[in-house]
Amino acid sequence: MKKKEKNNNPLFSMNDISLVINYATGSELLCFKLIPIGVMTYTILCKAKNNREYIMRVYPQGREDILGAEIEIITRCREIKLPVPNVIATSLDGPKIGLSYFVYDKIEGMMLSDYLDKVNSPNVDYVSDQLIDLFKKLSSLDIKKYGELESGYKAVCSSWSEFVSNSITQGRKGVISSNILPIHKIKKIERLVLSNLNSLDRGRGSGKLLWGDVSVDNILVTENGEISGIIDFESCLSGPGDCTIGYFLNTLSPKSVTHVSLFHDLLRKCNTLNDDVYSFCFLRAYRLARFIDFSPPAGGKRGKLIDIFPGLEWAICFFNDRINEVSI
Repeated sequence: MKKKEKNNNPLFSMNDISLVINYATGSELLCFKLIPIGVMTYTILCKAKNNREYIMRVYPQGREDILGAEIEIITRCREIKLPVPNVIATSLDGPKIGLSYFVYDKIEGMMLSDYLDKVNSPNVDYVSDQLIDLFKKLSSLDIKKYGELESGYKAVCSSWSEFVSNSITQGRKGVISSNILPIHKIKKIERLVLSNLNSLDRGRGSGKLLWGDVSVDNILVTENGEISGIIDFESCLSGPGDCTIGYFLNTLSPKSVTHVSLFHDLLRKCNTLNDDVYSFCFLRAYRLARFIDFSPPAGGKRGKLIDIFPGLEWAICFFNDRINEVSI
């Protein structure tokens, strides 16, 4: 019998993980390892005696309330045939281990980041077509109210403008301290971004799903570039439709030839105005910037804002050409 791996993370008891996997699969745990990806949750790869692999996603202390909303979003995405995880157990119905979690069948495929950077001649055109379709399907899901979600069906802000204003105000200090631009330029770009984002407020009392965790690492693809899975929905938002693309572009790097190719392909194919796309790039940066000086919930150290969102450079260049239109 294969020896179980030594658990180097004191947060997780080997016995606890065994109990969860046995409950979820009916099979004995053979081995597991903590996957060093993400800073907001813990991701554990588990192999069971039935020779199948599973992912156990665990929320750190203080983030327990996110589980319900994320599971509801995953369920809604499965209903419209998106390749999201097949959740087979959660801490809501499974063994109690002191932390919230859910377990799903491992999705085969490599991260889109690896496909773009390591595969010879990646099919960028094929990938961009799929991404446009994926973002369109995500934005077909209605969410009551705006901003951060309190469930998979309802957000917390009464208006889109309220959420935007709060996000910019809360993230301003972190953006300034990140030194991505001189303060006088940040103030001018901020006014342009606020104007663009507020213009999208239709006053309808409800928005569309915006995938807040979209990235080249949270999209899995096969060797030929077919999207096989999308993962991580803990930071979803409610907002205007067809704007997830702005969040996604932030994770592409201007230093990578294939990333640049995908960037231009997506902009060419999407129906969203550049002003709106780049404004959402900045919105995502402001949303994270409020936490930039704090340690991530899952431990480790945060990188610089421009390293976390390298695609922000495109948005900076775009608005840099327009700031002369703004007076402070």
